[in-house]
Amino acid sequence: MNQVLLITLATVGAATVALRYAVPRRRFPAAPAVVALIGVVAMVGGVWLAEFASTRVATAYAKREWPAVPGVVTKSTVTGEDSYAPEVDYRFVIDSVTYTGTSDRHVPFFGNRRRTLEVAQKEVASLKPGTTVTVFYNPLDPTDNTIQPEPRWNDLAQSGLGVFLFAGGLFMVLWPRRKKS
Repeated sequence: MNQVLLITLATVGAATVALRYAVPRRRFPAAPAVVALIGVVAMVGGVWLAEFASTRVATAYAKREWPAVPGVVTKSTVTGEDSYAPEVDYRFVIDSVTYTGTSDRHVPFFGNRRRTLEVAQKEVASLKPGTTVTVFYNPLDPTDNTIQPEPRWNDLAQSGLGVFLFAGGLFMVLWPRRKKS
């Protein structure tokens, strides 16, 4: 869903820029109103996207405050066919109860195939089975846990894109109109 939203907002932004500079005003006197309307849509979409993504960023950073215990990697493999990611399984014990978790180590799924494969293989090599890791867990629900309490790169990018869309939309709404001579 998020990728569809990003593509949609990017398309609307590109169309807005194209309308702003490509449509002759003499032919389409309503064009400034259309540009302003698209600007308002970009602003609203940008605010929503920035809020949505920044909430996920804040949640990821809040996980740093969760209690931490040592855990052990049980399995570490590279997954994927067109894009590759490490998959790290681990276990940890709290009050004599064993819990498990899985992490993809937040490796992004972009770049050429060789690059993503190399990155995933390096992550897997650094986290071989038996390796000790620090596990951060939700004290109310230890099944909610992570070994990487950091935001994903795409959450940060979406926050930035939301701000950019808002700024671009505001620019389109407030851009001074040329007066007729």
